[in-house]
Amino acid sequence: MNHFIGLPSLSFFLIVLILLWLWRWYLEQRRQLPGLLRAWRDSLGLSQEAAAERLAELLREKYPKRPKYIDPRTYSRWERGEGLPHLETFFMVKQTLSGALYTQAVQTQPDGSKSYATMFSRDDVTEDDLNLYEKEFWKRQEKRLNAANQPHRRRRPRRAR
Repeated sequence: MNHFIGLPSLSFFLIVLILLWLWRWYLEQRRQLPGLLRAWRDSLGLSQEAAAERLAELLREKYPKRPKYIDPRTYSRWERGEGLPHLETFFMVKQTLSGALYTQAVQTQPDGSKSYATMFSRDDVTEDDLNLYEKEFWKRQEKRLNAANQPHRRRRPRRAR
């Protein structure tokens, strides 16, 4: 019995491999973009509405031939990781924000506690940058501890419209 892999089956195999690679790339980008958006917004101290407006301004400055308007709700979805922007917009956003100073990651431990990590994305971080980040970190920690020590109010369920 001779088995021969012909050109049609080989090309089909290559197409499947390329599609699997693109799917893996898409999942990786879906994981990275929310952290990039959040780090950028946190580094500027902006609300999501202000961040959406500022990002639209940056995109209009960098790409004047392709003006973009970013709705705050859309920006919020991107930051939560519920979807990615259109591919062209995605590349524009990624290229515009690639200079963000740091990215934060949160990991939930099996016991329910959370572990926080920070990854600096540039080599030219100065001592002042690190000191500023450390101050911001301790402010956030204090807010988290205060929020955890506050008694929780029961929320009433929203009525259906």
